[in-house]
Amino acid sequence: LASSSSPSNKQQGGNEATILRVETSISKSELDDIYAPFKPPAKGTLEERIKTECPELVAQIDGLWAHRNNNRNDGDDDDDDYDYQQLRKMLKDHRDKIVILLANRIAGDANVIDAIMDQRNYCRVQVKQSKVSGSSSSSSSSKSRSDSKGKSASHKQSSSATITATNTYHDYSNKMINMQDYVVLAIKRGVDQKALKLTFELNDEYAK
Repeated sequence: LASSSSPSNKQQGGNEATILRVETSISKSELDDIYAPFKPPAKGTLEERIKTECPELVAQIDGLWAHRNNNRNDGDDDDDDYDYQQLRKMLKDHRDKIVILLANRIAGDANVIDAIMDQRNYCRVQVKQSKVSGSSSSSSSSKSRSDSKGKSASHKQSSSATITATNTYHDYSNKMINMQDYVVLAIKRGVDQKALKLTFELNDEYAK
C-alpha cells in the first residue's frame, strides 16, 4: 500500500510546490516560467498553418500578388496575361484560406497603408449608443444585480470599462486624424460589447 500511494504523494507534493510558487511570484515573467511546461505547443499563425496544409495555394496567391504589383509599378492595369484557372479551381475548396491570405497581403501593402493614412483627413467617425444596448439595459441591470456575487473581478472591471465608454462616447463625432489612442481603445471596447455603434463618413469637406 505504501509503494502504491507514494507516486500520488509525490504528485501532490509537486502540485503544492507549484501552487506555492504561483502564490509567491512577484512578476509576470516569473509566472510565465512556471506555466511554460504546461502550455500546449504553439499552432502558429493562420498563414503558417495554411502554408503547411496547402503550400501550392500560398504559391498561387504570392504569384498573383507579385503579378499585380509588377503591373502597378509598370503602369499597366491589364492582367489578362495572368492565368487564373488554377486559382479558380482552388477557390471552390479553399475560399476561407484564400480570404485570409489576401487579407494579410492587403494589410501589409505599403500602398494600401498610405491610402488609408491619406483618407484619415477625409474621414469623420460617428459613434452612437447601440439600440440593442439601450433596449436591454433594464433587463440586463436586474440580471447583473442577481449574478453580481458570482462575477469575477476581471469581468467587473470589463463591465465598468464598457459603461464608462458608453457614457462618455454615446454621442461622439470627430475627424479620424484627431482621435487619440485612448479614445479609439474605449470606443472599440464599447463596440465589441455591442454598447456602441460605429460609423464612418467620407467627405472632402472634412479635410478643410
